[in-house]
Amino acid sequence: MYLLEGCIDEVKDADAVLITSGGSVPQLIGDPDYLSRLRLSPNRQIIGAMCSGALILAALGLLTGKEATTYPTRRQLLSEYDVTVVDKDFVPHERIATAAGCLAAQNLCEWMIASLLGRDMAPKVLRTIQPVGKGL
Repeated sequence: MYLLEGCIDEVKDADAVLITSGGSVPQLIGDPDYLSRLRLSPNRQIIGAMCSGALILAALGLLTGKEATTYPTRRQLLSEYDVTVVDKDFVPHERIATAAGCLAAQNLCEWMIASLLGRDMAPKVLRTIQPVGKGL
């Protein structure tokens, strides 16, 4: 396992992938070349998306027929992809999960750590990044 922050063509080799939001997401989901280069494998990888990053998973067909969440301003667009959009901060499905907004990133990280390293490891790791006075 390794941390990867690099070219889109390298995503296929990662054990875990987090897709975040950004102003370019609406353009990316309409770009077949970009989507074809983003080769994700939910049978092998742990895949999470936060905010409008869920739109990328939906455009790839990874959320078809599933419940998912996203940032409130992107819910309508997400629902156009045969996805049941729910009003929750975090929605996991085995090896794929979505988080509604930046403040739900902790839920997404906890799920990813537990998926990769085990449930007992997640609180240990998250404890190291908690704000002062907040504990797990």
